[in-house]
Amino acid sequence: MNSRLSSFWLAFFTLLLIASAGFSQSLFQSVITDANIDYTNTTEFPAHPGEKGGFWVAASRNDGLAGALHIRGPLAPHASWITDETDQKQRYLRLAFKEVLPIGTIIGAGGAVSYLKADAAYPGDVTKEDQWVAVSIPEGQAGEQVIPFPPDITTRAIRFSFTDSLLGGGKSHSGFGGALVIKARLHNLTPEATAFASSQPTGTANVIEATRVQNLITGGSWSAAPKADISPENPEWVVLTWPEAKKFIGIGFINAFAKVLEIDTLNDNEKGNPAVAPDASWTKASTVN
Repeated sequence: MNSRLSSFWLAFFTLLLIASAGFSQSLFQSVITDANIDYTNTTEFPAHPGEKGGFWVAASRNDGLAGALHIRGPLAPHASWITDETDQKQRYLRLAFKEVLPIGTIIGAGGAVSYLKADAAYPGDVTKEDQWVAVSIPEGQAGEQVIPFPPDITTRAIRFSFTDSLLGGGKSHSGFGGALVIKARLHNLTPEATAFASSQPTGTANVIEATRVQNLITGGSWSAAPKADISPENPEWVVLTWPEAKKFIGIGFINAFAKVLEIDTLNDNEKGNPAVAPDASWTKASTVN
């Protein structure tokens, strides 16, 4: 199906559409729990000194990790899982488990992703490439990336690798704001779409590049440029189209500055470009306030 997103008030967001072979209420339940995560071997390279290990706003390091990995809430404000400050070019985060877990998808995270081979010594040496299997990350994703693992993968550890070349010396951290690890295999449909919008800013090349609607399918944000007050009668909109009908289970918005978002799907057997289809060609699927 093709989808239309109408925004009443101010429109600015990044977007992901998620597809799955099936759907259940527990689809987005983390496979990681307090019982199966190995907090001792889940660590940063280089590691943070001190009891909180970089989670300064959390009650403890374990609480910070549990929040950042969506094991349990609430997520501490501004919680991020990061390495200690370093001038080393290569840095890592290692997520370790007390038992073998099925991994279908990671939503969020950052860096290059790999999982520990079944015959590698636990918990895995992050510097030895022959102990890890790289996972491909689909390109063109805006906002939170969706990283599907190959089918039927089980492992005891996941590695996140970062490369930072600092110009002129100095030190920096590497890491991410959060990650959700689930059993289901999901796929982000947004990079496969063609995007159209009711408006977008004009001006310098830098402004256009930073706010154009194509950013939603190449990895960025779109912003509207309304010529009149936005209202239900005069909305701003984005249309995503595919060469063939798509079935998806959810839509994720990142930084959606809008008072109301209406999600419509194109009716069957409609002809022509959906971007110019009349209102009668669409059926409302949902509204987000």
